[in-house]
Amino acid sequence: MTSVLYLEAITCGENRLQILDQLVIALRAEIGRPNHQHHLLIGPRGSGKTHLLRLLTAGRISTEKVLAEAYFPLVMPEETPVRSPADLFLKFVEKLADLLKEPPANMAPEAARKARSLCVSGLMEAKGVRDAKDRLDLMAHILKGAAEALGRTLLPVAENMDQTLYLGAQRSRKGSMDEHWALRRHLSSTPHLLLIGAAPSMFAAVGDPGKPFYDFFRTHELRELSNNEVFEIIRLRLEYEAANPYSDAPRAGRVESLNKRLRQEESRLRGLLAITGGLPRFTHLVYEVIVDTDVQKVMDALNSFLDEMTPYFQQRLDPRFIPQPEIDLLHTLALARGPQQPTELADQLYGVQTNEVSELLGRLEERGLVKRAGRPGGRAVTWDLTEPLYRVWTQFRDNIANQEQYYLLAEFVALLFSRDEIEKERDWLSMEISCLADDSCGREGLHARKQLLDRAYEFYEPLKPVREGEESSFAEVTSSSAEKARELSDALYGAGEEGDRQRCEQLLAELLELGDSSRGEVIRQAVESGAMVFCLFLLSQMKGGETESARASLLWLESRMPAPLANLMRPATLAMEVLEKGGEQALAREPEEVRRVVHMLLEKADQLP
Repeated sequence: MTSVLYLEAITCGENRLQILDQLVIALRAEIGRPNHQHHLLIGPRGSGKTHLLRLLTAGRISTEKVLAEAYFPLVMPEETPVRSPADLFLKFVEKLADLLKEPPANMAPEAARKARSLCVSGLMEAKGVRDAKDRLDLMAHILKGAAEALGRTLLPVAENMDQTLYLGAQRSRKGSMDEHWALRRHLSSTPHLLLIGAAPSMFAAVGDPGKPFYDFFRTHELRELSNNEVFEIIRLRLEYEAANPYSDAPRAGRVESLNKRLRQEESRLRGLLAITGGLPRFTHLVYEVIVDTDVQKVMDALNSFLDEMTPYFQQRLDPRFIPQPEIDLLHTLALARGPQQPTELADQLYGVQTNEVSELLGRLEERGLVKRAGRPGGRAVTWDLTEPLYRVWTQFRDNIANQEQYYLLAEFVALLFSRDEIEKERDWLSMEISCLADDSCGREGLHARKQLLDRAYEFYEPLKPVREGEESSFAEVTSSSAEKARELSDALYGAGEEGDRQRCEQLLAELLELGDSSRGEVIRQAVESGAMVFCLFLLSQMKGGETESARASLLWLESRMPAPLANLMRPATLAMEVLEKGGEQALAREPEEVRRVVHMLLEKADQLP
């Protein structure tokens, strides 16, 4: 298990540190009170809820004497299946009995034995109690007696509270509601129990008026990390590992090298880190990709990460509990690039009308799987996933070859490993795959690994001669293409200054065509530069009143841009929306880094004639 000291060293993000401080302050204030304010941590899968809760229970509480003597944490494993309030309290008693087998040094042995005896006898009695509410009452009584014996407030920490407090179908709600109200009464009137829960999103049981736990918890929302905070995690991990190197000598050497040149690689690294979606867990995976020197280990890390997510999402989307139409709609939303309107989702589904989509979205919202979102500058209601990681997981698993995220990971691999290393690994995988049957359980993982390496290999693939027997070497062809790319880029800049739209489009088309046939770094940079020059020209034209033609030219450029560079168009599109609407509504939901680029584009467009 990762040490608390290490977790402390790599923790960053103002939002997370504030929440941790708020919880510590709240726990201090609750000592000795006859009843308690309970807390709920909201954050999507991979946002760092488990990390933060471990810092609280194993870090702050255990090292602060007053808190250590007042509370006894009961940290439930994240994967613990808890589907009802009665089950929740039963799991708390089981966990307490297990922890008291070897009580902490600061606890009186006799008190621990008495409390454990109460737990064991209560669990035996619970096996004969059929009614869920009666079982809940029994477990509440056992927890009260155990806490009094220990002389401490029990501090259960439970994740996936959205599943525990899910009310079920309408016809079964009366029994569920009674059980939920009983749980609320127990939590509201006890001095010996303070619950800290966690969930991937705000859910119906706590978010809707009239439901048992509406306005009951003090909620803390873990927001997505900014690009600066994601980069800071990478920096902190490099710094920590450089000071505490692994026994793996090649890895230690790479960490040392990366640590020295981190700042000079910062701009390129920041762009690639967009793949994380602001999720700490994915950021740590990317870190492993960056520092590992073994292609096999990098691929294993990626597949392990995706495999780790699979049981969670399979359980969360179990067709025994969620109707198939809802699962199909969620899958469609996950494959989209961002928030969607019901009409857009209906267009992608077969035999489903817009009003049916809206009804399904309402059900998914109650389950905590989707949320109402907003498209910058748009008025229509749009919907998005509550867990960004589900989109990453779905897109990698469902349609690997066409996803931008896959291109970015492939670029990581291409930056880190030589062409010979990648080619050797691809050959080995091809041989392994050919030896396995089509339905072999290991074939899918090997195939996914090879697809990523195939993408990475494309960054090295040489230009092939146009005619068989052509004697031009790869180096000569590359040099010639690079020189032509520079000439086109310079000419494009000149045409932009002269305001010659037709000439700009002609030169950019030639540049894009050259980029399609070559993957040299110089040519790639020329395509990026040329596209930005053209976008600045279009913004300048729009400021002069040529809105429609500028929009049409931008759409043409978006359709021609290679997939790995398509994200360059986003700031230009937003800049146009700012100009059209006369304000910055389009930037309201964008991260600071994107807003900064948009403002830079608008400023530079002002400088053009």
